[in-house]
This record gives sequence, C-alpha cells and structure tokens, in this order.
Amino acid sequence: MKKIALIILYFSITVAQSQTNFQTLLDDSKKEFNNINSLDREAYDKANFNQVVNLLEKALLIEPNHPEANYFLGYTYSRINAKDGRGITGMDLDLLIKTSAQFEKVNQLSPQYKGEVIVLDPYSKITAEWGSMGLKYLYEQKKDSAVWAFKEGKKRGGFSNYRLEVLKQTLMACNTDAILFVSGDMTFFPIYYLQTVENFRKDISIIDSSLLNTAWYPLFLKKNQNVVFDIPDNQLDSLDFIKREEEPIKINRLTWTPKTTYKGYLLRGERLLLSILKQNNFNKAVYFSKGFDNSSRLGLENHSTENALVDKLEATNNQTQDFNDYLTQISNVLELTQYINLNSVDQHSYLELYRFNILYKINTLIIDKENKKAETLMAILNKYATIESIPFLYTRYNEMYNAVSKKLKAQ
Repeated sequence: MKKIALIILYFSITVAQSQTNFQTLLDDSKKEFNNINSLDREAYDKANFNQVVNLLEKALLIEPNHPEANYFLGYTYSRINAKDGRGITGMDLDLLIKTSAQFEKVNQLSPQYKGEVIVLDPYSKITAEWGSMGLKYLYEQKKDSAVWAFKEGKKRGGFSNYRLEVLKQTLMACNTDAILFVSGDMTFFPIYYLQTVENFRKDISIIDSSLLNTAWYPLFLKKNQNVVFDIPDNQLDSLDFIKREEEPIKINRLTWTPKTTYKGYLLRGERLLLSILKQNNFNKAVYFSKGFDNSSRLGLENHSTENALVDKLEATNNQTQDFNDYLTQISNVLELTQYINLNSVDQHSYLELYRFNILYKINTLIIDKENKKAETLMAILNKYATIESIPFLYTRYNEMYNAVSKKLKAQ
C-alpha cells in the first residue's frame, strides 16, 4: 500500500508540475505576442514571432488539446505569414494550412470558444485567412485558384451562410455598377466570395478602406474593379500622408470640409478614398456598408441616405429612406437569423449591429409620433430575433431594448 501511495504522490506532483509549466509557457507566449502587437509600425515590422511559436509549441506538447493555446498558435502562424494587409500578396499556402488547422481544432474542441480573443473569433479567422489567400490569387490573376481558396475556406468552417446571405441583401440594396466602401474582414472577404465563387453582383466595385493604405491594393483595384483615381498610376504605390488643407472640397453639388482620423493630416488611405470620390464625381452611386466607422468617412456622415443595409452618399444633406423600403430590407435581414451560428461571437455581434440600428429607428419613430410604424418594426424584431432565442450579447443593448419597449407601451 505504501508503494502505491508513493506512486500516486509521484504522479500527482508530476501532473501539477506539468500544469504549472504549461500555464507558464502559455502566459509567457501571450505576453510576448501582445507586446509585439503593441509596438509602433517600424518596430512591429522588424519583430519576430518565432519565439512565440516556440513557447506555444512547447505548451501544446504538454496539453495538446487546449483551445486557447491552439488559438494563439494559429494567430501567431498568421502573423508570420502576413503581419497585416500589406503582406497578403506574399502569403504562403503551406503556412496558411497550418494556421487554419489550429482554428479548426479550436472549433472542434470548443465550439463556443471562451479564451482570450485577439481580434476575430476562430470561425471568422478562418474566413479572413482563406479570404486573404483568395485575394492573393486574384491579385496574381489566378481566378481558378481563388475560387478554390474561397471554397476551401468555407469547407473548413469560414464563410458562414449567415454572413453570405446577409451580404447578398446588402449588395442587392446597391444600384447597378455602384461603388461600395467596406471596412473589416467580415464584410470584405465574404463579398469577394460571393462575387468570385457565385458571380453574384460582380457589377459592384468593393473597396476595403483599410487596404487602401497598402502599396499593392490601389493598383489592383484600378486593374480589376473599374475604380479610377485622379492620381497618376506611377504615384499610387508611393502616395504618403499630407497636411490637410482647411478649404472645403467640392465634388459635383457636394461641398464639405473633410475630417480626418489623424488630426491635421490626410493619411494615405484617406487621400485615395477622396481621390476615388473626386474622379467618380457621382457618376456611379457610392455607398458605405453598415458598421463603417463614421470617423473614417472623411466627414461625409451627414451627407447620406441612411438605408437599412447601406448608407448612400448624396450630394445634399442626410435624407431618409422610405419606411416601407426600410421595412422590407430589415425584414429580409432579420429572417436570416435562422442561419446564425451563436457560437461565433462575431456573427452574434453582427446581428447586434442591426438590432441596435432597429432600436434606434424605433426610438426615433416614437419621438416623431409615428407609433404605428414603431409598433410594426418592434413586432418584426420580436418575430425574428427574440430575446429568448437570441439573447443580447451586450448589456447596454438589452437595456436599450427594455427602455424602448417601455416607452412604446406607454404611448
């Protein structure tokens, strides 16, 4: 008995030490990863993620099925492959497959991932990785390879039906041959999937505002998407920030003074966005996707028709969408909640964007004494996105829902 007790004690100590070593390795790797992420651009470009990989791979030898360690290893492989959008054109397929495998494993081990999130949840990160590879192939004019990459991403758990179907509705809300500015991987890459794989609304020129800051993307746009700049081609890859002039800018009947994200300066991406608008001169309809940050709109947020799915740039001040059109569009989107994967925080958050906008709209209708319209809209919200079936992700939105409901009942 004494021998058995000693064996048990030995294994207990060994397990405890292994757990301690694992946690130390994981904590050190996360700290190192976050330290690199916080560096300024010049230092970040020179940083080496290999030490993070070494720590995580050692940790996973101890606990091979730890979702958070797999998640961080996937993100670290991703950063080595392309530190940001500037590196998309140099991505390596073998490293992408290693990256994707880590996030696929996270989804298998923990369908509702509860660990620390860097930017995207594991489902969305698969979308972003394979979407980036698809875009690289399009840049290289390898259409068949791009189609394969997008389909492979969907097969591995990215490009959810919910996102794709909602974005179909978004594209349908745009005029023929329109320009649509988007911001964020979870809008940009699924739309490219739709246009590349399903040939859906290929007439629309999709522009990711953040990628305008890269050297390669503007020329890619001009070559492939019928986007025209008022800047010579030989300056597109080297264009830099400049001090912003205070004088108003006039495009067609629109006159306004641009606002910038960096005080006093127009950044490269902002200059290129402005260049597209100038050259277009309202010949094509211009839209901003829902969720596009107002601070990145160059001060144009007060010159649009705020539709349910997109905001259309106008040459005049804000206009209001016809209520029946709004009702049709928002009903179509809410009905798509049947496809949502609530294990994905990013998908749930995407729905919250629409629920917030709907609640804001209902509150505005109540203020304007349009109670029947407010009641109709609330009924549609409760029909397709009930609190019981899809709880609010954010407490403040739940509080907003309760406040608006109470105000509506008091009318």
